[in-house]
Amino acid sequence: MHRPVAFITLEKQPDFPDRDLTDANADIIGDYYLPETQAVALEAKRLAEYQRPFFEAIIGVLAMRQASIQIPNEPDSYRGFTLGFASYEFMQLLVTESPYDVAKAATRLQSLYTGSETISLTERVEIWPDKRPNIYRTIVKQGLDSDEPNELLQARALGAQVAFELQQPILDAA
Repeated sequence: MHRPVAFITLEKQPDFPDRDLTDANADIIGDYYLPETQAVALEAKRLAEYQRPFFEAIIGVLAMRQASIQIPNEPDSYRGFTLGFASYEFMQLLVTESPYDVAKAATRLQSLYTGSETISLTERVEIWPDKRPNIYRTIVKQGLDSDEPNELLQARALGAQVAFELQQPILDAA
């Protein structure tokens, strides 16, 4: 006698990231997809090869703005940042079936380096968990499950937020 096979299915969210993850998608992605896939770790490792200057610029601006987000410029924090970024990319692929748009991200990245956009980003850092609570809790879940310190959880969340921001039209984020 064969046991029935249960499939874990996600709701399609064509309006993502304009709208937050649904509760059901957040639970499934956080409990099953992110912890069970090597794709996120491999993507984070690839990102680590070139995102270091960007990471340092963002945390430098956060420090100057005296945001309540405190992320030390350390290898563990950088790894958390790239894991958050890669997790967001994977999450977007899962719910929209569209890969992360690297060309859009490159264009948006240029606008973040102009100064005023970076300041706008740092202003949104503190409110982003309230604006996107399901994305936020899904991203930090693995860190919470591993008892990561708060600074690493913040680095994960910042990486995901930056990935999110780089998919938004200019002047239309959070």
